[in-house]
Amino acid sequence: MLIALLLPLMALSTSLRPTLVNAADDTARLRAVHAVPDIGGPVDVYVGTAPFTVGQATVPNFDFFTVTPYLTVPAGEIDIRIVAAGGDPNDAEQTLISATVPLAAGQDYSAVARGTATGTVTAGASLLTDDNTAPPPGQGRIRVAHFSPNAPAVDIFVNGERSTITDLEYLNTSPYVALPAGSYTFGVAPAGGDPIYSVDVTLEAGQVVTAWANGLLGGENGEVPEGQAFKVTPSIDQTYMVDTEDETARLRAVHAVPDIGGPVDVYVGTAPFTVGQATVPNFDFFTVTPYLTVPVGATDIRIVAAGGNPNDADQAVISATVTLEAGQDYSAIASGTAAEDGVDLAPILLTDDNAAPPPGQGRIRVAHFAPDAPAVDIFVNGERSAITNLEYQNASSYVALPAGTYTFGVAPAGGDPIYSVDVTLEAGQVVTAWANGLLGAEAENDAALATQAFKVTPSVDVSYYYLRGVHAFPDVAGTPVDVYVDDTRVATFDFFGTTDYLPLVAGRAYNVSIVPGGGDLGAALITGSLPDTLEAGMEYSLVAHRPAVQDGPSVTLLTDDNTAPSAGESRIRVAHFSPNAPAVDIFVNGERSAITNLEYLGTSPYVALPAGTYTFGVAPTGGDPIYTVEVTLAAGQVITAWANGLLAGENDEVPEAQAFKVTPTIDRAYAVEAPGQIRVYLPIIIR
Repeated sequence: MLIALLLPLMALSTSLRPTLVNAADDTARLRAVHAVPDIGGPVDVYVGTAPFTVGQATVPNFDFFTVTPYLTVPAGEIDIRIVAAGGDPNDAEQTLISATVPLAAGQDYSAVARGTATGTVTAGASLLTDDNTAPPPGQGRIRVAHFSPNAPAVDIFVNGERSTITDLEYLNTSPYVALPAGSYTFGVAPAGGDPIYSVDVTLEAGQVVTAWANGLLGGENGEVPEGQAFKVTPSIDQTYMVDTEDETARLRAVHAVPDIGGPVDVYVGTAPFTVGQATVPNFDFFTVTPYLTVPVGATDIRIVAAGGNPNDADQAVISATVTLEAGQDYSAIASGTAAEDGVDLAPILLTDDNAAPPPGQGRIRVAHFAPDAPAVDIFVNGERSAITNLEYQNASSYVALPAGTYTFGVAPAGGDPIYSVDVTLEAGQVVTAWANGLLGAEAENDAALATQAFKVTPSVDVSYYYLRGVHAFPDVAGTPVDVYVDDTRVATFDFFGTTDYLPLVAGRAYNVSIVPGGGDLGAALITGSLPDTLEAGMEYSLVAHRPAVQDGPSVTLLTDDNTAPSAGESRIRVAHFSPNAPAVDIFVNGERSAITNLEYLGTSPYVALPAGTYTFGVAPTGGDPIYTVEVTLAAGQVITAWANGLLAGENDEVPEAQAFKVTPTIDRAYAVEAPGQIRVYLPIIIR
């Protein structure tokens, strides 16, 4: 059975996400994977343009068997340096791995540090191209990456049966496989042999996963240190949240017929329809309906002049039956002209990719539905973009741009702009810019009517805000917890940990649950809800902590301000979530700072400091420091210093895993050596 399921290796899914192309500020996404088993400790990863500033690692203290979040970096050639923690990335003798890799705009990559530091397999870097497009509804997508330096070529077994992934050699990656959501036992066997290693992997609907086979196999005459031994480590590369129980899709209508002569009624469902009960009545040219939730499968669409009969073929301006898939968004466009000698009327169905942009950015595409316009190029702020030769009835790939106002120009392919419009793109928005109407100079009539004239009309298709989880509940330290949004697990992390920012659709409420790792929702440690009033484009931290009155766990929602620091500076705030600590003052390099009397569950304002290394002291209000920590601030970083854990009393000991400490997180890092921003985020599509 499983062999049959594995036969169609899904390199592309039916709900393919278009490639992201950034027209004004080309970026790619890059992450690092540590697969060198015997380096002898954590490493620092530097990503950007060499030479680097020592102590300002992009990813500090990076351990074997771990995978960083994706970083958004400028496209083009990027330098990667890996050194032992605290080392100098500009010193060739200290640099464990040095590579310069080419990155294409809009593509996801994994830079894998692999080989051995002391063995016979030379350490180096491999660059993988990642395909994080969405799996089919109800399924996940998984690939296997072989980076175990002393393992032979391998076959992969699934639930005891040899799969189609066979003879996978070191430094190679299998195609992606689409599998129904569920728990699977993956076995690793020497090519042609029987499994010598197995691991249970839970694949959830909407997940894209890489199973990293790394570490060292033990030989007949030698033991491998436990921390270096072979194992398979899955990473969740991307999560698309869809409602797999409710078999519905979302569909909207777009009116792009300029000369239909008045408003129309749109009927969506199963014909025949009841006259006068239009799904969208009185629908005007240049307008876009909201998304409608509709059943999957075959759906009938009828468009008639307002008040007309959708069941009368002579009255139906457009009649079509479309097939919709669960969890997918669609735009049904009424296109063409009503004139007898014009462009034939036709319904066009676009598949919409409403995945979230990175924090601080928006995503936009251009859809060409001007029936008498030629193929066009799009200019952004006076420069020809990557969107070129866009033909009628087609939509471009999506473009990720920093939030701001842009001038979009429309030009005949290869020519200069003949039309321009200012578009404000806000953080968290996904937008379609609809180019429709008639070009006056090329209209069949003497001139196009004003109501039919060409223009570009943007629609905000969806807006997101960004939420991360912070684990400040010491009583469960040492046991990972799972975070669920509604019924979907989105993260697993431990005490003192922080998740990536997760995009959530603005304007709707969510249930949030935190359960012991591997548990079910019925065993939740913390439950709560997110209101439908959280603002689009904003970033928030949801902190799980002990409440002031010790009768159970609770949560606090913080609003994060991740705006860029001034040149050469960093911005930092302190958050007090140590449940048995008093109000505190913060010292910086031995001097009491402006952050004083910070109480439990309180957060200080952000403070701007020049890049450098600082000693932060924590003191009871009015007293002297009882705890100090060194924090290195890199230019362009926005940081939260989380004070959490338990203070030891005079007569009691605190378990080490729960002991008080200050843990800084890099909330946003703005690149200073090359254009573009380095941001950490986990894209999700949520209904």
